[in-house]
Amino acid sequence: FIDIGRRTASPFHRFRRGAYFLGKVLWAKGHQLLIDYLKLQRELGKPLTHVDVYGGGEDLEAVTLAVAEAELDISFERPTDHASQPLTEYKVFINPSRSEVLSTTTAEALAMGKFVIIQRHASNNFFLGFHNALVFETPEEFLEMLEFALANTPAPLSAQERRDLSWEGATDRFLDSVRNCSFNDMLPTLADHSAHWFHQSIQRGGTIGDALRLVSGGGPVARQSWLNSERFRTADAAEIVEHSLVHSPPAT
Repeated sequence: FIDIGRRTASPFHRFRRGAYFLGKVLWAKGHQLLIDYLKLQRELGKPLTHVDVYGGGEDLEAVTLAVAEAELDISFERPTDHASQPLTEYKVFINPSRSEVLSTTTAEALAMGKFVIIQRHASNNFFLGFHNALVFETPEEFLEMLEFALANTPAPLSAQERRDLSWEGATDRFLDSVRNCSFNDMLPTLADHSAHWFHQSIQRGGTIGDALRLVSGGGPVARQSWLNSERFRTADAAEIVEHSLVHSPPAT
């Protein structure tokens, strides 16, 4: 991905396509947010932005239907390797998801020299210092960032940004964290053991565990007893997040 970014930085390079979204098609990945943002774009009297969505998933039919009903300019494409030639032609990567943690696709898009449009929240903190990371907090800011990205050219990655996105940079951050810990800091304390025991106890506690998490401030993730079912023992993270939102939808 970094090699692609070096080629993108050439003064002779031209992006041929605009905005895209890559990932498994699940509501938990932020597709509803993307639909809502683009509906707002139309409500504000602005021309609709075309977005290509790459990926497949169990919610593909429902998402496709929602897009059709909203009459948005979104196309759906089959799952594709992020480093494939067609995807290198896009200038703007959109990731409206609130459930990703240090999203791999966001890192890949930055490494390839693209603009990335991401929401300001804890899981995106690593990306905030990158020049091509366009951060939004409101739907209106999302549209502002999208308009800016489509009208401008991403800056070439700096040497430090390339290193931050490399395995060497990740190793440096890991070693820095270890160096800042004393030997005693790395050993489990009585509090660590107690917290582990408490967590395991409430996880096995069924509805009692749910109640304890709720009164402890668990909010939308308090209900977790359903995770003990056989179906979710081998499920991937995206499926678990999706069903978590079904069982305990966030407050609106």
